[in-house]
Amino acid sequence: MILSSAALAFGLGFKAIVPYAMLIGIGLHMIFLLCAAYSLGKYRASASKLNT
Repeated sequence: MILSSAALAFGLGFKAIVPYAMLIGIGLHMIFLLCAAYSLGKYRASASKLNT
């Protein structure tokens, strides 16, 4: 989640310097957000196995 926010900050901060910085930032934001959701799902699945 922190990397996701950092990617958006990169896009906003560097849009005047790097061409397509906002597009890159949004793309990285989505990738990091999906990875965080996947990791949370795996964690919850393993935690539920331990509790049973």
